Amino acid sequence: MNSANSMSGWEPDMTAAMSIRDVQEAMSADYNRWMGRVAELADQAATAGDDWNEHAFRHYLESLEYLPKPWTLPWPDNPWPTGH
Repeated sequence: MNSANSMSGWEPDMTAAMSIRDVQEAMSADYNRWMGRVAELADQAATAGDDWNEHAFRHYLESLEYLPKPWTLPWPDNPWPTGH
């Protein structure tokens, strides 16, 4: 047990029932909701006639699709290494 954790009374729940796949699916759903909300805001701004570069912004949003998502990266064998 990390002394900083024991002092605060917090420890990671090592008995959590979520699998890695559950975590990946939850993160993916969060990402998709966020991207949907950003697209809604972009549509609202365009509809309102705000002075902004919609094409550049949409290109930026599309470029995000090509970035590696955190849930696609290799999962460590031990997410709680000793001392952390």
